[in-house]
Order: sequence, then C-alpha cells, then structure tokens
Amino acid sequence: KFKSEADLEYIEKRLKLDFINNTTENGCSENPLMMLENLRAIKAKHTELCSQMKEITAAQKQSMDSIRNSLNSVMELMQHFQQTTDVEEFLSMYSPMLDLNVFYQQLQQHFMAPSERMKHLKMRISDANLRVLQQLSLVRLDRKGHVRIVM
Repeated sequence: KFKSEADLEYIEKRLKLDFINNTTENGCSENPLMMLENLRAIKAKHTELCSQMKEITAAQKQSMDSIRNSLNSVMELMQHFQQTTDVEEFLSMYSPMLDLNVFYQQLQQHFMAPSERMKHLKMRISDANLRVLQQLSLVRLDRKGHVRIVM
C-alpha cells in the first residue's frame, strides 16, 4: 500500500469518528454521508491514478532502455566500421556522434542533479503526484506546465 492510501484511510476513519461525536453533541449542518461519498470518490481516483503511474513508469523505463540499447548498438557498429575501414569520411561522421554522445551524457547528468537534490530533501514530485493533486483540486497546471495552488 502507498502511504497516501493509508493517509486517506486514516482521514476517513477520523472523519467517521468526528461525525459520530459531532452529531451526538449538536445538530450537524453538513451532510456527513455526502462528505464520506466524496472521500470514497477521491480514494477511487487516487487508486486509478496510482495504477496509471505504474503504467507510465514501466513505459518510461522501457523507452529509456530502448534508447540506450539503440545508442549502444549504433556506437558499437560505428566502432566496428572504424576498425574495419580506413575511410576519412567516416571520421568526419564519427566526431559529431561523439559530440552527440557527450551531449547526451551531459543532458542526463543535468536532469539527474535536480532529482538527486529533491531526493536529498525527501521531495519526490512526479507527474503522477501532480495528477493526484490536480484530481483533488489542490493545484492547477497552466499552459506552460507551471503549477498553481488552488485557493
């Protein structure tokens, strides 16, 4: 179970207890059953988003593995070609590929640095987490992808 699911279950149990206590002490102006139904709907959305997150993560891992394998096979093929031929034209093509490989490594390091900082701060935001917050109507994403807190 995810921590968030456990938190939702705790909130649900706590609300039930509060409803029981409040309705016996004084008349409740809000409908506790509607609030519980809303909480159940939120839990269902959360569960659905968690399953979508798992699918997205698996697809992302598969695509990254495919990209890495393709890049490795291209590099091996180019190295084999370089070793078996003495064509100067190949060297002119090989140099940009090395530059591309260096760029790819720098790009990967660039995107890993903020992730490592967030892990160090125990902040792990992801698209799935943002979707959960959106479904709960706590945040909105604008057209540029910036997160806005809903008041």
